[in-house]
Amino acid sequence: MITKTFRVRGLVPKERDGPKTGHEVQDFTERIVKYSQLISESKKTSADNSISTLLIKAFKKCLLQSTPKQRNHKPGHQCDMGYATIGAVIGPKRADSMVVVNWNVEATYKIQKDVNLINHKKKMKDADNDEFKAYGWCDLLCTDEWLQYISNPLNDSARNKFIVKMMNSAKHPEYAPPPYGIHYESMAVTIGKIENLVRHVDQRHLNGYDMIPMIVTILHAKKKNDTLSNVVSDELNKNMINYICRYIYGMKGYNNNTLHPAVEFYLPTDVKAQFLNDCVEKYQVLPVTVFLITLYNSCFMFQEKKDDNNLIKALEHVNLTPGLDDNTFFSTMSK
Repeated sequence: MITKTFRVRGLVPKERDGPKTGHEVQDFTERIVKYSQLISESKKTSADNSISTLLIKAFKKCLLQSTPKQRNHKPGHQCDMGYATIGAVIGPKRADSMVVVNWNVEATYKIQKDVNLINHKKKMKDADNDEFKAYGWCDLLCTDEWLQYISNPLNDSARNKFIVKMMNSAKHPEYAPPPYGIHYESMAVTIGKIENLVRHVDQRHLNGYDMIPMIVTILHAKKKNDTLSNVVSDELNKNMINYICRYIYGMKGYNNNTLHPAVEFYLPTDVKAQFLNDCVEKYQVLPVTVFLITLYNSCFMFQEKKDDNNLIKALEHVNLTPGLDDNTFFSTMSK
């Protein structure tokens, strides 16, 4: 039973001039039905193109790349003996259960420290202006497969080639593609030792390398009020992806939202922000992307069952929030 008052908007037909046909009610009903359909289709189109809807589609598509069983698999314990040695002693099946289960044992990066502009220029000069040599980010981000993927994140073929490259960087290339479930062992044990600030990337990074290009493209398209297919040809789109993956997400030893001075090279126009959450206008894409991929990976870590990702469910609820436009989404998520 309805107990609260609410407003109702109605259309009251006026008597038409001229002779009556006897079909006035039917004609009016057909027109009002058509009018209602146009409104519904307009709202549906708007909802289908909302930021949260596009993100939901991207995350759901990503989940199809690996199975729930693969995402729920928990890595084994670190073992000092080599795989071949153990296999020769106790057999390959038991060796599989003892040896480290890791998808990324080869790829490494150097943990970054905060640097100011003066120190950045000195590091670059000492490294002959070679960024990779100066900062040592993950070498997967220098491969042809990566460059092809970020040039058009909508290209499934390019994305799949990068995923294969990422999987084949492991000692056991038969392991599953992303997205990966994240466990304490995969964050702190199976990555091995940290030597001279160099450590192996973990599943957070690989999930990020897979999804960040798509997230950036969706957000950038919304900021430009343009189509996804047009945005991928914008050099800024590629630069934002590279800057996030090489200098922001998961690159420091502790949480810090200070912008790296390399931002001047990647984003040539003045960002006018010292901290990530101070970015405005089109550069709000940076903090929102980092926030979303952090939530995405957090769900894969703290969910007991990693069959799906709770961020998708959260975004579905966001879609139902009345009055939530793109500007509100960006201003809220970027802070």
